[in-house]
Amino acid sequence: MGSYQYSREQPRPLSHRRGKPDVIGDERSLFEFYLLNNGSFDGCASRANAKRVVNEGKDRLQQAIRLKAQADRPATLLEDVADALATRHPANAETLSAELLALFDAPEERKNYLELQGVHKPGSV
Repeated sequence: MGSYQYSREQPRPLSHRRGKPDVIGDERSLFEFYLLNNGSFDGCASRANAKRVVNEGKDRLQQAIRLKAQADRPATLLEDVADALATRHPANAETLSAELLALFDAPEERKNYLELQGVHKPGSV
């Protein structure tokens, strides 16, 4: 984990946290219990109990993780499309005709991509 010391007076920098979750105890078995229990900790009496349930349900856990990945696939595709709509190709001013370029919002006044994403500012609909 490194030598960073946590103090309440000095919050941890994000760079410290990125990719390096803090480990207080056996969070993995608690999280896996949560997954196996359909997003609930009902029936989890202790970390030892969670670990036992997870060990007994390894096959179910692997299946749940596979199903979750499959269920996330369409959302990932939609997120990629939304990101593409929000991102303007840096060379479009040089590569598009004046007629096509006129269809785009000015860079400082971009809002049409939000319409395509279905994002609205409060009170604008």
